[in-house]
Formats: sequence, structure tokens, C-alpha cells
Amino acid sequence: MRAFSGIDERPKIKAVSFHTNAKNRNLSILLITWVLFSLTRPLFYQFESDYVNRLGASPEIIGLMGSSVVLVSMLIQIPGGYLADKRGVERT
Repeated sequence: MRAFSGIDERPKIKAVSFHTNAKNRNLSILLITWVLFSLTRPLFYQFESDYVNRLGASPEIIGLMGSSVVLVSMLIQIPGGYLADKRGVERT
């Protein structure tokens, strides 16, 4: 907006690249790998129960297998987050 004095009062916004520093680069790599793993993980789980069933596992064992994956993932996130906070950002 222009004020009555004729001076442009809009704040200047710099065009910022997504890869401006190491922190953003690390974040983008993390985001890309998370998306790729999230897209491929359901493909494995879709066929895992049928495969294990054909090997002779009972439905209870198949359920325990699926539950253990979620439980281990949940438990790993706690120390993983602590270690990531303790280590901090790595400069490259």
C-alpha cells in the first residue's frame, strides 16, 4: 500500500529457496524419505499376512506381528527424539 506520503509501506519479502541452508536441506531429505517409505509400507503389509498365513501362522500370531511393529515403532520414537534433540543440527 502507498501511504499519503508516497512511500511504499509494504514489507520487502525475499524469495527464499527451500534449500537455503543445511537445516532446510536435511528437512527436505527427511520429508522425501518419509513420503517414499509411507507410500511403500502399505504394499508390504498388504501381502505380509497372506504370506505368513500360508506358512502356517495362526491369526493370533499374525495379529501379534502387526501389533509388535507398531509397538516397537512407538518405543523407538521416544529415545530417537531425545537423541536428535541432544545432538542438535549438524552443519554440513
